[in-house]
Amino acid sequence: VIALIAAALFLLQSNIWGGVLTQLSSIVDGVDGDLARLRGSESRFGGFLDAVLDRYSDVSILAGLTYSAAVHEELSAHMLVWLVGLLAVSGSLIVSYTRARGEATLQGSFSGWAFSLASRDIRLFIVMLGSLLGLLWETLLVVALLSHVAVVGRLIQSRSLAGSSQDAEKGSK
Repeated sequence: VIALIAAALFLLQSNIWGGVLTQLSSIVDGVDGDLARLRGSESRFGGFLDAVLDRYSDVSILAGLTYSAAVHEELSAHMLVWLVGLLAVSGSLIVSYTRARGEATLQGSFSGWAFSLASRDIRLFIVMLGSLLGLLWETLLVVALLSHVAVVGRLIQSRSLAGSSQDAEKGSK
């Protein structure tokens, strides 16, 4: 709900408050899982639902930010902003997808500082920071670049994870 309000604020050109609520939504999202564990109400469905709602939140925030950035640009740069916004949205979704799919398929996790640079918390922090600084399309560009670089890195690392999985399977036969 907080993320949807943040997206609405971006649509209304209230970028500073949109950025603040984006960060607040990230903080609340980080706490809800911990709270469920402390209360003993953690469930696999709850984790799945949280992940799905996170993707909707990400798309709505980035779409709102893209709209706001496009409104502020001259007509000649208008389409470029929409393209960069689309790349930011797709990168955010694919970062999350590659993590989930990599862990499920390859039974391994992606490690290294480069992957944490495109984590959801970092992406939302960048959105907040860029919104406060008034650097809207530049923020979208940074999110897009970090996300897609992380995806390429995960594809490269997944190749070695897949190779070690195959080696383990051959050894067990």
